[in-house]
Formats: sequence, C-alpha cells, structure tokens
Amino acid sequence: MLITLLYAFLVLGAALAGSYKVYQWARWSVVASYPLVSAASQPITQPSNPGIETTTGASAVVDDTTTTAAAQPVAPAIPPVNVLLLGTDGRADENGPPRTDTMIVLALDPTSETAGMLSLPRDLWVPIPSHEYNAKINMAYNIGEREHHEGGGAQLAMDTVSQFIGRPVDYYVRINFQGFVKIVDLIGGIDILVPKVIHDEEYPTSDYGVETFHLDAGLQHLDGETALKYARTRHIDDDYGRARRQQDVIRAVVDKVLRADMIPTLLPKAWMLFSTMRSSIETNIPIPVQIELAGYMRSAALQEIRQEVLDNRYGEEKITEDAGWILIPDRQKVRAAMDHFFTPPTLANGVAALTDPQWVRIEVLNGTGQPGVAARTRAYLEAKGWHVVAIGDADRSDYDSTIVINYGVPQSIVSDVSTTLDLQPARASLQGLNSSHPVDLRIVVGRDLLPQLP
Repeated sequence: MLITLLYAFLVLGAALAGSYKVYQWARWSVVASYPLVSAASQPITQPSNPGIETTTGASAVVDDTTTTAAAQPVAPAIPPVNVLLLGTDGRADENGPPRTDTMIVLALDPTSETAGMLSLPRDLWVPIPSHEYNAKINMAYNIGEREHHEGGGAQLAMDTVSQFIGRPVDYYVRINFQGFVKIVDLIGGIDILVPKVIHDEEYPTSDYGVETFHLDAGLQHLDGETALKYARTRHIDDDYGRARRQQDVIRAVVDKVLRADMIPTLLPKAWMLFSTMRSSIETNIPIPVQIELAGYMRSAALQEIRQEVLDNRYGEEKITEDAGWILIPDRQKVRAAMDHFFTPPTLANGVAALTDPQWVRIEVLNGTGQPGVAARTRAYLEAKGWHVVAIGDADRSDYDSTIVINYGVPQSIVSDVSTTLDLQPARASLQGLNSSHPVDLRIVVGRDLLPQLP
C-alpha cells in the first residue's frame, strides 16, 4: 500500500513539473517495457510525439495543445488485485526471520474504483500449505524463511492467506516499522481521531524495556513514532482493537498523501521518500503495475474503503499447551464474511457506493450534558452495523435535537443512519464544510435521542 501510494508522487511529479504529455510519455515508457500480469490488459498506444527533445542532450517540453486524442496512450485495464501487507518487527540484535505482527489484505479494484482492508489477527489458527500441521498465521513468514520455502517467507505467507480467504493473493508488500516511522515523518505526520484515551504503562521499547505511552482522545496530529505506538499498543484493549487502529493509521496515510494541497510539499521530498522506501520496503509488485495502481489510487473515490477485522466474532478463542492463545476460525462465518468483503456494493455504472454501513466513518459527540451518552450511542450504532471511529463531547451540552453532519457521503446514508436513530433526516441533517475531515459523518447527540438509547 505505502509503496504504491508514494510511487504516485514520482509519476505526478512529471506531470506537475513538466506537462501532461511528459507525464504520459514517462508512464508509457515504463509500462510498455513490462508485461502486465493480466490477460485482460488492453494494448498500449505509444504517443506519436512525446514532446521530448534528446538531440541536444537536454529535455524540452513542446506545446501540449498539439497533442491529439488519438495520440494519447491507452491505459491497460487492470483486474482486481489483492496485496498482502506485512508489517515486521525486527531488532538489530535478533537472529532469524522477523515476526509479521501486522497482516492486512488490501483488496484493490481499479475497474469499480473500490478498495478494502482485511486484518488477519496474528493468533488466527490456520493450516500451513505444504506442511501437515496448523500454526498461528503470523508464523507463516517465519516458517517459509527458516525452511527455505520456494519464494521465501513472503510466498508462504501469501499462500497461507490465499488458502484461508479462498481468494488469490497477487502480491505482497513488507515494511519494517522503522521505515514506517520515517515515511510518516517525511509526509509531515498524520491526523487521527482517537476514540478514547490511551494510557499504556508497559509499551515495549527497542532495548527490551518498557515506557509509558499516553495519548488523549479526540483529533490528534501524530508524528511517525507516535503513529507507530498508536498502531502497536495492545494493553488498552486487545489484538483486534490494535488491528482496527492499524487500519485507521493506513487510512490516515492515504488521506494525507492524496490531498491535492500535499503535492507541492511532497515533490521536494520525492528522492528522500524513494530512498527510505528502497531501504525499508520489499515488494514483488512490478514497477509498471505500481504505476498503474498509483494512478488508480490517485483518482479513485477513497472514502469508499471498506474495513474488516477477523476478530473473535468469527471463531473461538482457546489457550493451548503448545501454542498458547489461538483463535480457531468458524469456517462458515469466515466464508460469509469473505463473500461480503470481496463483493462491495455497486451502482449501475459500476462505481462503488457508500451504502454499506461498514464503509462509513462516524464520530459521535455528546451534546446532552449527561455522562456516557456518546459511548451508549456508539454501542447502539455498532450493534446496528455502523462503524464508529471516535466519540467525545460536543462544543456545548444543551442540544435539544440530534444533528447529523455530512462530510461527503450520499444523502441515502444520512437517511439510513437517521432511520437507525429514529430521526427525521430533513430536520437533523447539515452539510459539513470541511470535506477533508477524517470522518464521513458526525453525530451530535441531543436530548431527543435519549429515549432511544439502551
């Protein structure tokens, strides 16, 4: 995910620093030199006049207005792609393969412009392909490296996940946590809505000690080190809560990188970003596919990112003598979850719609003055299938009527959530002014909602 997104900077740089024609020529030059992995790919037409003068040894841009539509390269059609994101924690003094404490399947569909994140908890108990035993899913990479599996640990991890979810895993991206810290710092940090206060007095340090990590609730701006701690701390909830926080961090990176006003800031750092990625990210995604996926990520409606964590709703937790704490999956429940996750809702024109409650990020603010109302509202909404990412107090405590503020989702979603809360959408809905706010809906709870809450 990160290498695909950040590679977009280099492609966009050609367009911004020169012209559209230079961008298309550079893109065509790289993509045409590699075969794309899908037989569904369409032929690429080279620009008849790329606008580059090479006889003098320097590049020169010609007037873009001379380019005809027929001369533009035709982008190849990219089929749906599943990428396994592996986050590794390796210390300098450790021997052997690193642990993959983060395993997320990124489902990317350029045709329908949809994306999804599926987190696989590290204690998930699964069969290991080509081995006659089960193990925790986060051991697949380690086993593949230690036993010199063909393609290494990454291939065995891909095979293990693919067998479990029942879908092909096309590529992998492995990033070490130190590289993640540098990348977040280079993009200027990220904004996260922290749903509740985090106070962890036993956060592990690199020298095998512990330290206190504290983070207040609400909208917070995090540097790389703080973002990593937010994504990794687990003493405040559990591994499933940590998985959800990791998804929120990835989404915050996406939101930050793809903001239009970030391009002038990021372009001067392009080579620093590229150098950091080379040293901290490993992937088998071919460069031309990276470019095409980067273009898709840049143009797609990225509010439409569905999120799922395979937590204990989908299996039974047990403590075993040999493996310790494990999650034994319920195959029927997992199969249903996978069918839902890999079949996003679509409109007639093939573009995904934000009609699935799990796709919508909701913030709940208590405007009643009564303690615990925001938490009760969150529990009520989540029981109905909605995704609440943050709670807190409103700007005042005398709201008589509940308000739903829309930051860019279809009006049908406002109607659906209003129906869930037994509100009248025409009276309760407002349009948010800040479309880059990292939530899709903000609900300010008024006293009229109190009788509805358990």
